[in-house]
Amino acid sequence: MDVYYNNGHGNNMPDLTIEVALICPMWASNFQISGSSGNIYNITVNPYDPASCTCPAFKFSGEYGDQHCKHIDKIQANGCFYHPQSGGPESGGTWNKAYFDDNDIEWLNSGGNVAEPQQPCPGCGNPMIVVRIAV
Repeated sequence: MDVYYNNGHGNNMPDLTIEVALICPMWASNFQISGSSGNIYNITVNPYDPASCTCPAFKFSGEYGDQHCKHIDKIQANGCFYHPQSGGPESGGTWNKAYFDDNDIEWLNSGGNVAEPQQPCPGCGNPMIVVRIAV
């Protein structure tokens, strides 16, 4: 599907092409993680928006889009998050197998639409989800 924009001279010019890609379901998920003080925090990861966390450090870390915390770092370091544009381990990609059990992380659910027919994620083996990307 081509997306067009008006360049101000009355001409519509192609801007982007929207393609469908399959990514790890962890890209559209909710997690719980134990904080260092024993509190439980909820992390939301979305392929279209910045990740968010319910901890105070995240809340006060900056403006929307620039917020961050150690809990998000821990989720991202221990989750799969396979994306075809990141390649794989053989090409220096950034995904890895999910290691949640040893890190007090619980993967609650994935909110993404599962691809039909289902295809396993090469990192974690869970059914991959469909996203739209602009190229």
